[in-house]
Amino acid sequence: MTNEEALADFRRRWEHSYVWLKMQQKSCETLVLVRQVERDERKVGVLHLESADYGAITINLGSSDHSLSFRYPQSGVFQHGAFAAMFRRVPARQWKRGICTDNSYLDTTVRRVTGTRVALGLDSLKSAFEHKTYTKDEALEILNQRKARSVALRDNFSISLSPTVNKDHLLLFWDNVIGRCDSEGKVTVFDDSFAAEVNEVMK
Repeated sequence: MTNEEALADFRRRWEHSYVWLKMQQKSCETLVLVRQVERDERKVGVLHLESADYGAITINLGSSDHSLSFRYPQSGVFQHGAFAAMFRRVPARQWKRGICTDNSYLDTTVRRVTGTRVALGLDSLKSAFEHKTYTKDEALEILNQRKARSVALRDNFSISLSPTVNKDHLLLFWDNVIGRCDSEGKVTVFDDSFAAEVNEVMK
């Protein structure tokens, strides 16, 4: 394989995707977006990256001071800012080495109810890797104080403020509304097929 072919293959697999950059000098790694894989006459190639921690980064392809690695965050429901969000892999489309919209799905759990969306990006992926969830009591306190619009629970459940005049909160599994609960956590109505799971997560 020629250098041109190797660079083209690297570009196809990594460009416009999210990966982890390990920096030897800083003895740490940071999540980056591979913005551009650029051809360079004097080098194998140049990578233009973006990091939430360090801003724009430019490195030489093949540099021993840096290395790229790839891993997915845990699939499931997690807290991202004021909303419960969810991350899923798309296993049928795996030719990209980094995380991108071709092989991953990230959005809020209430997107089908309120239309609120969140894009795949450095901030949302950071939240996905952190995978923060709350207990039922913590979630209700956050919602009742209006500190968030929806809150992630364990086991891919979440609770959301109602978008209608009904004061009871929505109870969701992934992005499916399966019931309601009041401000104290009493489940007022739910899909019977989730009885065991709802009893466990809402106890």
